[in-house]
Amino acid sequence: MKSYKKYTSIVIDFIIISIFLDSLIDKISNFSVFQLQFSRILIIQENNLWWLSYFVPTAELSIIILILFKREYGYLLCFFTMIIFTSFLINKYIGSELNQCSCGGIFEFMTLGQHIIVNFIIIFISYSIFTIYKSRLG
Repeated sequence: MKSYKKYTSIVIDFIIISIFLDSLIDKISNFSVFQLQFSRILIIQENNLWWLSYFVPTAELSIIILILFKREYGYLLCFFTMIIFTSFLINKYIGSELNQCSCGGIFEFMTLGQHIIVNFIIIFISYSIFTIYKSRLG
């Protein structure tokens, strides 16, 4: 039974890391496109665009590194980051005619509704894993 839990844990880590890595690589390799798409978002003021366009990939990289080395903190950061990203997407979904986000990677091929559902799944997984670690620590 322990090996099943171990392999399940490895698979979940691999999936979450792959999602963030895919998005990160897409943002970095097409950074000017990412910034342009990011600039079209109505709720972001122009003076915040520069630092936010660097903050998002940095947060994604931090999540990847933390999941690899400090799993519980990685999933805690993942949880809060995904809450922010999902709130942002819901705001965009309700308040805008735009139908695509600037996340890149596999999210390019999803509607905003599908993207929001995937984000809720990631939020649930990250919260669950963090809670499990927290209960083990006491």
